[in-house]
Amino acid sequence: MVGVDIFQDYIDFCKKYSIYDELHRLDLRQTALPFQNNEFTVATCIETIEHLPKKHGEKLLEELHRIADTVIVSTPSSFFKQPKSYVKCNPFQAHISKWTVEDFKKRGYDVKGVGNLAAQKFAIPTRKVTCRFPRLYQFLLAKTKRGERLE
Repeated sequence: MVGVDIFQDYIDFCKKYSIYDELHRLDLRQTALPFQNNEFTVATCIETIEHLPKKHGEKLLEELHRIADTVIVSTPSSFFKQPKSYVKCNPFQAHISKWTVEDFKKRGYDVKGVGNLAAQKFAIPTRKVTCRFPRLYQFLLAKTKRGERLE
């Protein structure tokens, strides 16, 4: 498993607990992923894309497709700012862009909703609804494979 992050404290935490086999500290706004074409079977982008400006997020998706057959992305389904005290600890933690079901579908992703219903504070077992109405949930989970993706 290979991890990429910009925040040194997260890199140090992952090293301390041996979470990844390999770690890279990169600014995804300025650097392409340092991996070969098709180097991985699966690439995940978990709660990351919303921390990048939209154009950099789009470039990241292209890079993920370059390096992996399958790409899985999760992101909040609505835009929200974190408290200043939270972002003060890690300035890279700020949410900058909002991603929608349509953003992923137009790229050929299958999109599901996960988490609680976005308008409520408690969980209701609604797994079957998430498949049909992902916009209603707190988070989007999007997946595509090479050959299924729209260019």
